[in-house]
This record gives sequence, C-alpha cells and structure tokens, in this order.
Amino acid sequence: MALNNDFGVVPVERFLGEDNDRPIDIKATGHQLVLQHKISDSITLSASYAYTDAYTSNNVINADWGVEIPAGSRLISVAKNSANLTLRHFFTLANNDADIGVSINYVGERLGETIDPNYVLPTYILVRAFASMHISEQIRLMFDIDNLFDEDY
Repeated sequence: MALNNDFGVVPVERFLGEDNDRPIDIKATGHQLVLQHKISDSITLSASYAYTDAYTSNNVINADWGVEIPAGSRLISVAKNSANLTLRHFFTLANNDADIGVSINYVGERLGETIDPNYVLPTYILVRAFASMHISEQIRLMFDIDNLFDEDY
C-alpha cells in the first residue's frame, strides 16, 4: 500500500500494473557526430556531439508515486545535448605501450523527476584525466581522475 496525493490508500496492484495497463513505450530519435583527428604519430584528438530526443509514447503510471505520466513526457536524466572532447598522447614507457590524456564531457539539462516536469537538472561539464600502461598482453594498468577540478553538481 502507498499514499496518494489525497492521503488516501492506493492498492499495491496499481504500482505492479493492472490487467489493462500497458508497458511504457519509449520513442527516441537522435543524431551523433564523431570526429577523430591524428595530430601526429603519437597524439589524437576526438570530438563527439549527440542530440537525443527521447520521450514516452503512451500514458503510464509512475510506480513510485502512483501518478499518471502523459504521453510525450521527457525521460529522466536523458539530456538532449551532450558532447565530448578528448586529447590523448601515446608513448612507450619501460618497453610497454602507454597513453595519457584529458577529456572534457558536457551534459545538457535533463529532467530530474517525472512527476514534476519543471524539475530540471542543470548542465554540467566534467574534466577527466587518465593514463594507462600495458604491462603484458593480459594486464593493463589504468589511472583515472573523473572529476579533475572536484566540482559539485
């Protein structure tokens, strides 16, 4: 059992689905552009951009709150715009293949909650530093700092 907005009891069957309920249908369309450039024999630059338009195509009941989500609603945490820029340097260290690099990831605004379409999570940019070295054919050591500037989002 759960409480609805009127503080009445909503049967658990409502959350589990009823015989006439349909599963959620999602429609997603988008475009992605990826560019890669070999700056030199040891340096590469890659850039990508993605546009995603994802939404519900039927009315569904939010299982957490028991409220209807109308067809055409945005999906939680799906940004319409995202991008990445990565610079990588390849080299040899102690006769082993290695690389070091940095990437910048951009994620646009996205819906934060289905029951409140005005609750939008803000855009953020993360900077990542990384390095790796193959010490054998089966073993590769990796080092990553995912939020280089320790930003709070």
